[in-house]
Amino acid sequence: MTKNLLLSANDVIFVRAVKAKTAPLRMVTMFLFLVVSGLVLTDLVSANFSPASSLLSPRNKTYTTDSVPLSLESKVPAYLWEGWYYSLNLTVTEVCYSLDGNANQSVEFTFSTKGEAPNREAIYKVDTTIEGLSDGLHNITVYLKDEDYVVSAPFEKFTVDTTGPDIEFLSPENETYYTRDIPVNITTNENVAWIIYNIDGYKNLTTAKSIMMNNLSEGIHKVTVHGEDLFGNKGTPETVTFTISNEPKPEHVSEQPEPFPATLIASVGAVTAVTAVCFVVYYKKYKK
Repeated sequence: MTKNLLLSANDVIFVRAVKAKTAPLRMVTMFLFLVVSGLVLTDLVSANFSPASSLLSPRNKTYTTDSVPLSLESKVPAYLWEGWYYSLNLTVTEVCYSLDGNANQSVEFTFSTKGEAPNREAIYKVDTTIEGLSDGLHNITVYLKDEDYVVSAPFEKFTVDTTGPDIEFLSPENETYYTRDIPVNITTNENVAWIIYNIDGYKNLTTAKSIMMNNLSEGIHKVTVHGEDLFGNKGTPETVTFTISNEPKPEHVSEQPEPFPATLIASVGAVTAVTAVCFVVYYKKYKK
């Protein structure tokens, strides 16, 4: 006679009823088979074990604050021994992160379970904040560890930008101009979403880094410029003051040195020539 012993939804072991005199040997064989089966099943569970860790924050984007949330959720299959089901229960003992390759920093985490066996999950969560970040590109690795090894290590890059654009005037300068049409040219250290030119109290919103001021009146004028980058950071306003004059532009006196006098050069040349002639006459006279 044959009977079926159901171990799980997919594992069936056939047990044959035998006479009493052979039962001990058959029982030992069955025991060894169950032990080996248990070891194989445990190995299969271990081989398929893979924590699903999701780094919810930071993400690969730009943050406009120096405090960035660190949020992680890791779901671990928690196989529990209920009925005929084997269990593999991973215990996370530490969660830490490394920022920009620096030393690991431990953080607090919470633990909970969800679902029923054999689909029960162990859930580890981290919700904290990384503060005092500098502007620029960063990278972070979060480690989940048990007592022996690292079981998960999600990695991410992100950028911090908390400052607005730096603006520098190329023109005009703090001086007097003898024309009524003056160009305004600026440069910035990053891309801008918009720029405001405030010319004597009149504002002009644009994205251009060069505009023209026409028909300016005589006197003192002031231009103030400020802008906002693509992430909403406003820059520090920059101001230049200049003067428009209707007077004729003065001619600048040349500062080049005066040339050497030609009369003096001619005199020196004449004296040299006379001296040479006298020497030749004297030489010929006394040679005879």
